[in-house]
Amino acid sequence: MAAQISPCSSSPFPSTKFSRKSWLFKIHSKINPNNQFELKSSHGYPPLNSVSLQDHVVSNNATNQSHLPSFNSLRRLFLISCYHFLVAFRVDAAAEINKPLAKENVLTEQTEPNLSVTIVGASGDLAKKKIFPALFALFYEDCLPQNFIIFGYARTEMTDEELRETISGTLTCRIDKRENCGNKMKAFLARCFYHTGQYNSEENFAELDNRLKQKEDGKTSNRLFYLSIPPDIFADVVRCASGKAFSKTGWTRVIVEKPFGRDSESSAELTRSLKKYLVEDQIFRIDHYLGKELVENLSVLRFSNVVFEPLWSRNYIRNVQFIFSEDFGTEGRGGYFDNYGIIRDIMQNHLLQILALFAMETPVSLDAEDIRNEKVKVLRSMRPLRLEDVVIGQYKGGQSKGGKSYLGYTEDPTVPNNSLTPTFAAAALFIDNARWDGVPFLMKAGKALNTRRRLFLISCYHFLVAFRVDAVAEIEKPLAKENVPPEQTEPNLSVTVVGASGDLAKKKIFPALFALFYEDCLPQNFIVFGYARTEMTDEELRETISRTLTCRIDKRENCGDKMEEFLARCFYHTGQYNSEENFAELDSRLKQKEDGKTSNRLFYLSIPPDIFADVVRCASGKAFSKTGWTRVIVEKPFGRDSESSAELTRSLKQYLVEDQIFRIDHYLGKELVENLSVLRFSNVVFEPLWSRNYIRNVQFIFSEDFGTEGRGGYFDNYGIIRDIMQNHLLQILALFAMETPVSLDAEDIRNEKVKVLRPMRPLRLEDVVIGQYKGGQSKGGKSYLGYTEDPTVPNNSLTPTFAAAALFIDNARWDGVPFLMKAGKALNTRRAEIRVQFRPVPGNLYKKYFGMDMDKATNELVLRVQPDEAIYLKINSKIPGLGMKLDQSDLNLFYRTRYLKEIPDAYERLLLDAIQGERRLFIRSDELDAAWSIFTPLLNELETKKIAPELYPYGSRGPVGAYYLAAKYNVRWGDIAGDE
Repeated sequence: MAAQISPCSSSPFPSTKFSRKSWLFKIHSKINPNNQFELKSSHGYPPLNSVSLQDHVVSNNATNQSHLPSFNSLRRLFLISCYHFLVAFRVDAAAEINKPLAKENVLTEQTEPNLSVTIVGASGDLAKKKIFPALFALFYEDCLPQNFIIFGYARTEMTDEELRETISGTLTCRIDKRENCGNKMKAFLARCFYHTGQYNSEENFAELDNRLKQKEDGKTSNRLFYLSIPPDIFADVVRCASGKAFSKTGWTRVIVEKPFGRDSESSAELTRSLKKYLVEDQIFRIDHYLGKELVENLSVLRFSNVVFEPLWSRNYIRNVQFIFSEDFGTEGRGGYFDNYGIIRDIMQNHLLQILALFAMETPVSLDAEDIRNEKVKVLRSMRPLRLEDVVIGQYKGGQSKGGKSYLGYTEDPTVPNNSLTPTFAAAALFIDNARWDGVPFLMKAGKALNTRRRLFLISCYHFLVAFRVDAVAEIEKPLAKENVPPEQTEPNLSVTVVGASGDLAKKKIFPALFALFYEDCLPQNFIVFGYARTEMTDEELRETISRTLTCRIDKRENCGDKMEEFLARCFYHTGQYNSEENFAELDSRLKQKEDGKTSNRLFYLSIPPDIFADVVRCASGKAFSKTGWTRVIVEKPFGRDSESSAELTRSLKQYLVEDQIFRIDHYLGKELVENLSVLRFSNVVFEPLWSRNYIRNVQFIFSEDFGTEGRGGYFDNYGIIRDIMQNHLLQILALFAMETPVSLDAEDIRNEKVKVLRPMRPLRLEDVVIGQYKGGQSKGGKSYLGYTEDPTVPNNSLTPTFAAAALFIDNARWDGVPFLMKAGKALNTRRAEIRVQFRPVPGNLYKKYFGMDMDKATNELVLRVQPDEAIYLKINSKIPGLGMKLDQSDLNLFYRTRYLKEIPDAYERLLLDAIQGERRLFIRSDELDAAWSIFTPLLNELETKKIAPELYPYGSRGPVGAYYLAAKYNVRWGDIAGDE
């Protein structure tokens, strides 16, 4: 029996359940006229008698009271735009895909805001036949606020009573047969009013505002404007309404009807004209096909039935067809149609939107932004249509089977007799992404055909009403780099290293800049300034950093000359970090060296984060470039927890926009970390295996064979979890686990990383082991101090120097796969690596040759980040000789043997990216928020409860508890057997 569902509920329909049989189905979802599923076997097998889809399909049959009433599409979209669409971007992104969208909190009757709906173009057919009836249906089902009014607005002279008389003929009680239909209709009509006005008259809209205020009676009021008018009038209406008739106490939203332009240029111009007066969240571009009942149900079909999603790709689907046909022509109403044609009228919006819903990846949640992000990814990956992949047609006059004569399209008196406008089109489209590569998506749409049909094989979500303006761009389109003028006019580059007297600056930043200069990666005109509180001259700075510069990248004999040339471009300025006066002095020196040319400026903040805000405040006011860009690189740590990280971001954003902030994690510049995406996305052998179906666990291992050794002051304030796991290892995990980005653009990649981080469970104490090294002796007999014996560390410190953790990603690709992290100091070896352990082969024919330990039979992919960068895959093979003996061998790529070129330091790569404006390897603020949300609860619990770390000897493999943690998830640490 079908479930009872409230007509105003946003919950999906009950899931259809299938018996576990090996069937492939061709699903025809007939959207009109019957709203019924038709199931057929693709191989002529007997029909499924164990399944009754009819039990779960919503019917339009008015007598079937147990089924959910089938709203017409416009009704549904109206309800969505009023209530559900502006849902805040949620932090609970790992919510189950079938979890209903939480409704907005409804205030009590006494304080509930008014809703005032204004239908601009109220005298037109769309308003009379669709919009007013849709609003009445919502009123009938108690889906509107208690206090609402509706105003019609148009140029036609009309009274309130005349409006009510006009629309009363279009209202029906077909949703329900209750006896109070007449009373409900009268109550609805009593709330309908009319105002005559010009669309470009601010005075008329001010008059409308006065009438609205009179009806709203001083209460908080939300206002919704439905523009049922041609798009060339949109801008005038929005201009006048925004200035005179928008709500001052609540929200204002504007629904606009298609067409949204005739092409890319006109669409963009229309968007620009609207955005002069509206923000994106106020604009609701309506496509009524997205409100069709069966279009809504397609998301349930795909994402709540396990039998479909595994088949939803090029591996199983040969083609997808989207068919739209009407059995009537323009018949006296061709004026509008001739201006647009079937491609613009049907294919570019209705069918393409449904295609995007069909082909999108599983969204993180049912939030509007998550779903629209996936739609945009699909649309951006599509090839532009070619003429050879399209057929167009135009109907001519003829007779039906019954003998009735019909005019041809150009015989219609409203159509020019020489019109070439197509009334039919068929097209083959292609999506260039991993899921759909090579699958033809066929569209067919036409008028005056033999039948009226909407036949789709699709999936979608019911609140995807508004389109995003960034909906079309080729997937292969590279990130548009800043235009670089020719050499004569090339901008200067001025790099200021703030904190230049510190170890990081001397050992990493200046050497990295020299390496870039040596490789001709810096602009011809560049200077480097050190800035710190330490008193120092230019010569003293040069003397200090000269000891850290090497020519390791190249062995050419001119190393000394290059070094001298680089040092000659290095200068120093002494100043306080919170002194605007000192930064103004720095600005004067920079301008002097820049010699009046256009200059870009890069600030590298090699200082503690508690000084960031002071430096950025002073520099932004006194030393930022006036003629070029200014960018600021900040070093971790980015806070101690979610709260402090958010506060740090807020303090920076008082003076910088997000695109100016480059949060550096030098591990993202490591050669093997960069190669991770190349390995996965450019080799067909890996991507099909990259999921829970084949991967048993993933391990991220970081170990150092030394302790703090006199430098524990900084470390004790953060510990190994904040210092290594929350940033380095988690960033690598996100790159490993993310979905395929639309392109290599920075924003596309960072979007996918955020999508992985958001569904990750916050760490629980029971999934973590912490440790702290104690004193001991090495194999050679050398004695080492324990952590708390370090004079720079408090002797009662509970700061962990080791941690192991099990993390989980609650999404379709990784559900149930443990992602294990292990990081520590004073261990037996120095290493950083990623280990991917695959599942055993089901029903392995050779299992008897492995004995009882089937772990020996599993494949393992290892990416060693340091030392001795390498990639190798452990596979099982037969040992040469008679008989059957198996061994595990390595297919390996050792960088030092394959590539003679020395690998650049991570700081070189990241500095170059910052100079070029490439943000791919830098951390965005929402990434940072998502990362901290995983670790903050654990860190708070450790510190609140004062959990004591397990002690482990200096030079050992770490606490025993780490092995119990792995065993808890039936995992063996991959590094314990050794790979030497």
